[in-house]
Amino acid sequence: MPPLLSVIVPAHRVAEYLPACLDSILGSTLRDLEVVVVDDGSPDETGAIADRYAQRDSRVRVLHTPNQGVGPARDDGVRAATGKYLAFADSDDLVPEDAYEALVGSLEVTGSDFAAGNAWRLLPDEGLVPSWVHKDVFDEDRPRTHLRAFPALVRDRMVWNKVFRRSFWEQGGYTFPAMRYEDYPVAIRTHLDARSVDVLSRRVYIWRQRAGEGSITQQALSVDNVRDRISSAEMVLDMVASEDEQVRDLVHAHFVAVDMTTLAHAIAAATGRDRAELRVAAVAFARRVAPRFTGVTRFSKVVYRLLRAGLPEAAAQLTRWRDLRGVLAGRRPGPSATSRAAGSPSPDTVERRDPPRLS
Repeated sequence: MPPLLSVIVPAHRVAEYLPACLDSILGSTLRDLEVVVVDDGSPDETGAIADRYAQRDSRVRVLHTPNQGVGPARDDGVRAATGKYLAFADSDDLVPEDAYEALVGSLEVTGSDFAAGNAWRLLPDEGLVPSWVHKDVFDEDRPRTHLRAFPALVRDRMVWNKVFRRSFWEQGGYTFPAMRYEDYPVAIRTHLDARSVDVLSRRVYIWRQRAGEGSITQQALSVDNVRDRISSAEMVLDMVASEDEQVRDLVHAHFVAVDMTTLAHAIAAATGRDRAELRVAAVAFARRVAPRFTGVTRFSKVVYRLLRAGLPEAAAQLTRWRDLRGVLAGRRPGPSATSRAAGSPSPDTVERRDPPRLS
């Protein structure tokens, strides 16, 4: 008999983290599940680790594929899945033990097309902290709601804090673009297409920032990364272009709050041709975004207005000035907007917490 839930786990070069991820999923209080691990051409022991889990637990299946990226790997996993419901987990993250039972249980009661829940970040120094992107959206339970009834859901831009009804997924024909930032175009499309969505306030996902990864910032500021970031955003802007004004405004404002400062930091960090390309791309993107600034900080507004006015170097220098102020105040240097894009609080709002309990 097919399992109730299929969990798709794309995995590439995550030998250090995959065991904890799989242990957390297999420890779920929802026992009727399968885990489809897609070894995405890993050069390390990732594939072998997944195979060992499959030998020990019949609920684990492993696909070994050439390296394609997260999006196509997820699509491969969906095609191989057999469950009534679908979920996605990144291979370096953790799933609380009662998460899938809560999400699937909600869908069994309400009949909604998918359920989504709160996410927290696991940071190397601060420990477990609320994800600022999720904490306000998931502040209370809202069964059988919809983005058009609760427009704050436009900020729910990831797929891993959700369980989807498989019939809904197949009917929509959803696939992930072969790029970074592949989640948001799919997440917003499913929100728009759904008849209803269950919003759960409980923590259903723990999103890890890997220890010692200065590359989190470096990757977010690279030219290739920025290209994909803007391409993903433009897909989302196209999808909401015909929606009502409130939905459009919140999407545009979210890009100002999350993305504009990161673009300015990328300009500041780049040199030569890369810097010239980023200047043009950032200005063009800013001129496509036109919010009423719902929930946008003063600093982000200023950076956005400088970019929109065709002054990318001024925006870059402004972000450098803020970083310098942070260093002088004893904070770590680096773009807080990059952290925000990853869903973590800014350095000013982080509260130190104990290590996580997965429940």
